[in-house]
Amino acid sequence: MTEQLTDKKRIANYLLSRQDKERRLYSLEQDLIAAAKGPKIELAVSQIRKRGLVAVLRSHTSKP
Repeated sequence: MTEQLTDKKRIANYLLSRQDKERRLYSLEQDLIAAAKGPKIELAVSQIRKRGLVAVLRSHTSKP
């Protein structure tokens, strides 16, 4: 019985983490689409190499 509860908890945690990941990716996608429709942004290649493309794009989309 305890093993069944453990398995159910493990499955529930997996599904919640999967949903959270999908929600964060959707949010990032929406932010990037909004940024693409707005003014053009310039990204320094050195920043992309240092921090990664997603991190640099996030920092630019979060600016007011």
